[in-house]
Amino acid sequence: ENYTMNNTTNTTITTLEQQQQEYNNKLQNLSMEFDDYKFLVWWLATELVFALFVAYFVVNGIIFSGILGCNGRLPVFGGRRFQMKMERKRQKRRRRRKERKRKRKKRKKRKQGLVETMRTDPTDNDREE
Repeated sequence: ENYTMNNTTNTTITTLEQQQQEYNNKLQNLSMEFDDYKFLVWWLATELVFALFVAYFVVNGIIFSGILGCNGRLPVFGGRRFQMKMERKRQKRRRRRKERKRKRKKRKKRKQGLVETMRTDPTDNDREE
């Protein structure tokens, strides 16, 4: 009976060792598979760094500096200079509109003043009679 127990225990230990060995082999295969794709992680990291720290600044510098603006002929690529030019035009337009509005108000007041003066003019002989 002792012999049987030992034999069963040995068998159990052997199967556990085999299972452990199989598990280790699977882990090793997984790590080998990860190593096969390690280049992909490196490539993605390199691409990300390039995009964020090189391409972003170069592209923004070119587009927003006005280099591609062709002296205002291509307003989309005109950059900051084009925007400043357009802002100055808008401000001039606003000033002209305000000035026109003030002149209209002055004319209107003057016209109203003349009409009132004409109505209340004491030298008007037709009204006194």
